[in-house]
Amino acid sequence: MIMDTVSCLLPRLDVDIATHGPDGLDAVVRMELPEVRGVRYVVSWQIPDEYVFDQFPEELMRPDLVVCRVDCRGVTGNRNNALAHSVAPVVLIADNDLKYTSRNLEAVMEVFDSNPGVELAVFRYDGDPRPFPEGEMDIGRKMPKGFHVASMQMAFRREAVERAGLRFDERFGPGAERLKGCDDDVFFLAARKAGLTIRYFPVTVTAHPGPSSGYLPITSTGFLEGMGAYHRLEWPVTSPLRIMLKAWRMHRSGQSPLFRSLRYLWRGYFHLPGSR
Repeated sequence: MIMDTVSCLLPRLDVDIATHGPDGLDAVVRMELPEVRGVRYVVSWQIPDEYVFDQFPEELMRPDLVVCRVDCRGVTGNRNNALAHSVAPVVLIADNDLKYTSRNLEAVMEVFDSNPGVELAVFRYDGDPRPFPEGEMDIGRKMPKGFHVASMQMAFRREAVERAGLRFDERFGPGAERLKGCDDDVFFLAARKAGLTIRYFPVTVTAHPGPSSGYLPITSTGFLEGMGAYHRLEWPVTSPLRIMLKAWRMHRSGQSPLFRSLRYLWRGYFHLPGSR
């Protein structure tokens, strides 16, 4: 059956995994998720209602894993579905191409047990060529220069996020109608604006195979539009200057031609207020 019942002993940590398409469950199987005491995996499977599959993967028939099927658009809607089915006090955001070890997940629980005042924790991961900071730091009010937070680095107290009314903004991200980037940034920005207590910990929580999209050429105009809209959200006063600087830097790095970047960054900037 697709939806398992929650065990009598509630988990301490829910790992929310977004997956999609006919091969979505096979991708989760390939993750080889470890069995860890206190950990439950919430798999949100984005698939049309009319899709009929032949056989549920035997590897996913586990008491510590629940699959929640949803027919929606975009990765952010998929993440929100996983969050809606989460019951643990702490939630870790995940994708179907990551690798976890028992020690990774135990470390997440230990961080929250040792830091009862922290509502959202940011971790590091294997696979990013950039060096992560070596020391703990508060990052709710001020972010270190050049520091970027991806969804797979975030874990949070579910009650704090629900109290603040936070969800992933479904106008953004892969699969969205227009603004196809910066969904992680928008969620993290909303958490900061909501006043959550946020702290970075130099603890590795997962491994991401292959280069991050932040180092690849930008071929999606929708990604650029999402970036332009995000600039307007974070820097409502200075975003016009920042957009021009961002376009120049992407041109210099070879990620995207200057005038193409400017065109679509501005389109996202002006599109956001009318987006619903």
